[in-house]
Amino acid sequence: MGLSESTISRIKNERLDEVLLFLAHLGLKVTPASYRCIDERTFEAYQVLWEKAMSMTTPAKLIFEDAD
Repeated sequence: MGLSESTISRIKNERLDEVLLFLAHLGLKVTPASYRCIDERTFEAYQVLWEKAMSMTTPAKLIFEDAD
């Protein structure tokens, strides 16, 4: 970025709220690097599949493999 470490540290410590607000106004959001983004329709599909799978089992079966 062409900025010194002290400049980055100062922005992080003194102006982070402004930076985050700026990103939000751009329509961006920051997530941890370990997260993976998927589009809303794909997420909804996974949610439907998860709900269907959970409705076909019981808590006991989820906890104990041999519970029938």
